[in-house]
Amino acid sequence: MTRPVSPTLQVTSGAMLVALAMVWGGSFFFAEIALRELPPLTITLHRVFWAVPVLLAAVLGNGIEIPRSARVWLAYLVMGALNNAIPFSLIFLGANPYRERPRLDPERHHGGIRSGGGGPPSGR
Repeated sequence: MTRPVSPTLQVTSGAMLVALAMVWGGSFFFAEIALRELPPLTITLHRVFWAVPVLLAAVLGNGIEIPRSARVWLAYLVMGALNNAIPFSLIFLGANPYRERPRLDPERHHGGIRSGGGGPPSGR
C-alpha cells in the first residue's frame, strides 16, 4: 500500500502567491479609488498601457525572442482584448458608483415603452 502524498507549499511559491494576491487585489482597490476621479475606460487604458513596459522587460530579461509574425501579434491582440481589456472595462464600468443612472419619468415611461408620442414633454 502506498502512502498518500500530502500537498506542500514551498516558501518561494507561497511568497509568490501572496505577492500575486496583493497585486491582483490591489488593482481592484486602487481602481475603486481612481473611479472617483477618472472614467472607467481610462483606468482600463492605463492598466493595459503600463503593463506593456513591464511585460517587455520580463520578456527581454528572460531572453525570450519577440515574434515578428503579424499573425502571432494578431493572436496576442485578440487574447489581450478578450482576457484583459474587455473584462476589466466591464468590471470597472459596473463598479463605478459615480456613473449617471437613467431616471424614468413614471408619467412618460411604462415598462420601457414611451407614452405620449415622440414630441416634447407636455409640461405637466
